[in-house]
Amino acid sequence: MIKHITAGLLISTSLLATQVTSAEEVYKHVDENGVPSFSDTKSKNAEKVIVEPVNIQKMPELKNIPSSPHSNTATMDSKTYSRLEISSPADQATIRNEPTTTLAASIEPGLRAGHLIQFMDNGQPIQPASRNSSLVLNNFERGEHRLNVRIVDKSGKTVQSGNPVTVYVFRATVKPPAPAKPKPAN
Repeated sequence: MIKHITAGLLISTSLLATQVTSAEEVYKHVDENGVPSFSDTKSKNAEKVIVEPVNIQKMPELKNIPSSPHSNTATMDSKTYSRLEISSPADQATIRNEPTTTLAASIEPGLRAGHLIQFMDNGQPIQPASRNSSLVLNNFERGEHRLNVRIVDKSGKTVQSGNPVTVYVFRATVKPPAPAKPKPAN
């Protein structure tokens, strides 16, 4: 199938190159709005454009490379997640005074058999890997957090990681009133 597609692409490229090199004259016309247009027929106020010959290179032949008996097909197949990311909270979000924070991951296609999801905070696992694509955190620590999600296999080996997002947790505190100063004795 790849050979047929490659052959079709080579034929199309050759035809296109032949058409470009066989065009004898090209004209450029600029309209009243300053928009240029190009044509092979001369029109009023059009100027001739010199077109350099097209450089045509022969494409090398594709060779079928037999797969090695030692190749690890499990590793190659494991990179099939086209989308793996933290979908909530958003990158650069500030979480203010929330008692709970929900982390959510978007995974496409769905989680494969034998794979688990693990949420990370500043490079460290937040919880053991599971099949859940969301995690509720209670009283998430204030400060800056670099969150990520990764897919691991049953042995805990990372299969694929998403891109990290940075979130900021802000918790307002109410300072207790300062102790009353003792009244000076008279």
